[in-house]
Amino acid sequence: VGVTLEQLQALVQESDGGCFSRYLAETLRGQDFASTAWAPSGAGVLGSSLTYAMPAPKDVPEAVRRLVTIPATITGTVKMWLKVSDRADEMIILQHSSTEGFIYSDRFHVEYIYSFRRTDPAEGRLAVRVWARAVWIKPLPWTHSFLKRMVEGEVATETAGQFPKLLRIVEEGCRTG
Repeated sequence: VGVTLEQLQALVQESDGGCFSRYLAETLRGQDFASTAWAPSGAGVLGSSLTYAMPAPKDVPEAVRRLVTIPATITGTVKMWLKVSDRADEMIILQHSSTEGFIYSDRFHVEYIYSFRRTDPAEGRLAVRVWARAVWIKPLPWTHSFLKRMVEGEVATETAGQFPKLLRIVEEGCRTG
């Protein structure tokens, strides 16, 4: 990505939710965003959160729709922590993303880890990596265990498919900012 860590950090920490609110608006049709100011949460880590509303996805399989009532609008929350390395050559962002309003939504969250590492300070380029996984807080009833595999598969597929959009939003935001 052709941005500096300083540009990226400024973009992430914008008061309106930064690049992540724009990403959620574009990919999930998120709206009505509310974010907290970034604040120290220990050991050089900054923390923030972002809440939003989004329409229910239309591509939910029929088998799932028969088991789970999905409301027309879903509330989402993203808790974020940011840390810049002591050498100022890498920024790590940890996110816990969750939704509420439908059965079993309280049993898991999606964890994203973003690594932005400076590759060449002269060029101002960053190498970017992302890891994503569903974190199960409480097990599902055995009769619904197939939902776990579906959620985990969807997390992997969506992350791989949508990550280029986040990178584009970051580059566009840094060009205009």
